[in-house]
Amino acid sequence: MVEENTVLTSTIIALIVSAIGSYISYFFSIKKADKDARRDYEYEAKKRLYQECEPILFEFSELSESALKRIYALAKNAREGNLGPDRYWLSTDHYFIRSTIYRLIAPLAAFKLLQHKLTNIDLKMDYSINIQYILAKILYYTFSSSPDLAKSNPAIFYDPDQIGTDLSLTESDKKQMREKYPERFFIQGLKVGNLDILSESLIVESGKDARIKSFGEFEIEFLKNKESDPDKKKFEIFITMFSFFHPKTRPVLWRVLITQAFLYKAIMNIRNTENLSLASFDDIKNFFDIEKTKTKCDWRQYNERVSNEEFDIHFKAAEDYLRNCFIDAYEFKQLQYKS
Repeated sequence: MVEENTVLTSTIIALIVSAIGSYISYFFSIKKADKDARRDYEYEAKKRLYQECEPILFEFSELSESALKRIYALAKNAREGNLGPDRYWLSTDHYFIRSTIYRLIAPLAAFKLLQHKLTNIDLKMDYSINIQYILAKILYYTFSSSPDLAKSNPAIFYDPDQIGTDLSLTESDKKQMREKYPERFFIQGLKVGNLDILSESLIVESGKDARIKSFGEFEIEFLKNKESDPDKKKFEIFITMFSFFHPKTRPVLWRVLITQAFLYKAIMNIRNTENLSLASFDDIKNFFDIEKTKTKCDWRQYNERVSNEEFDIHFKAAEDYLRNCFIDAYEFKQLQYKS
């Protein structure tokens, strides 16, 4: 009887051990299968991400460099006395305004292409591409954020619609005020709708593919259109905004351009950085090259009576604006959590 109980106990123990062993084996096989599936998914997702986005990101980087150089060129021309109310450089029919339109809008058109490509792609598969996308998204809306940039610390007065003025003012009165106080009342930004129209006008659809027009294509179309053509009229708001531009008389637009310069520098620097890790806004700020950007954007002539403190306020405002953008950016919060 004792022997039978011993055998029964041994059998039960063996069955239990076998069951446990089978369960453990099954558990680890499931875990391995999940791991393999996850690895395969990430491989395919990254492969698709690079195939779909890398060509556009490369072009975006090239266009960003071109836009940055144009912002520097605007400062240089102001320093050399070529910009302002009595200068021709940014008159409506000059080559310089056409090339300025193209250089400043083309990167935004590239972002629209990138946004379209990313509809069904997981950006989280690549940290660097993810942060480049966040920067490009903020960049896209800088032209439409002129009121926010005006309010950024240190704030300056800006009311292009003259909402706060006497309601009895006629259109003629408002025009005179814009001419007398352009830094306060002249339009220095774009509505989102205008921004979309301008950026999408530089995209060429070709079947399933799309690309950015070359400057040559853009200029040929611009020059051949008559003044009354809608294709030319859509650029009127941009031309008006930059007509007789000078950083001193268009301080809000100058803040927009400084903000763009910071973002372009960051995008190009991050693209060339390995082992990227950004835990805070200050980490991103390091990529702005603020002091170098200030030097390149110094528009003051040798006899210009503008103190360093007065010159610096727009750079501080651009930094303040970008800090708030990143605080509010859901995508960046996710990156912070990940890091």
